[in-house]
Amino acid sequence: MWRTCSDHLVGKLLSLFFCVILAAACTTTQPQVTANGTIGLEFSFKEINTCVRGLSPEIRLENVPPGTVYIKAILKDPFHPMFDHGGGLVSYDTSNIIPQGALQSYYGPCPDKSSNERNKYCFTIQALNSNQQVLGWGKKCVTFGWGDL
Repeated sequence: MWRTCSDHLVGKLLSLFFCVILAAACTTTQPQVTANGTIGLEFSFKEINTCVRGLSPEIRLENVPPGTVYIKAILKDPFHPMFDHGGGLVSYDTSNIIPQGALQSYYGPCPDKSSNERNKYCFTIQALNSNQQVLGWGKKCVTFGWGDL
């Protein structure tokens, strides 16, 4: 069968239209992925969050993916990877805040006071759906020592 010029043009325009729509959907609905994930987080340690179990700092979140039901937070010290600083799993209430003290298995940073040591501490956050599948993640590290208080 012979195709007319207009049939060919309509086919090309439809293909172009769908490509543009697909490209727009991919670029506007997904947050930018960086080396630290897609979820932004902010936190700081106060004296009451140090050397204690269970009194985690408030953590503020950004870009939490839709469908998030739980937030998992883990604190690590890359200088002392064998020490377990713990964290916890909390229900996500869309406030974008993990309240102070919400992480049940948290043990705060406790650098050596006698040496004025400063350590690096990293919170990793995972957004989980109702089946606890990871929807997104974020990570932030801070350097902390007693002189920071």
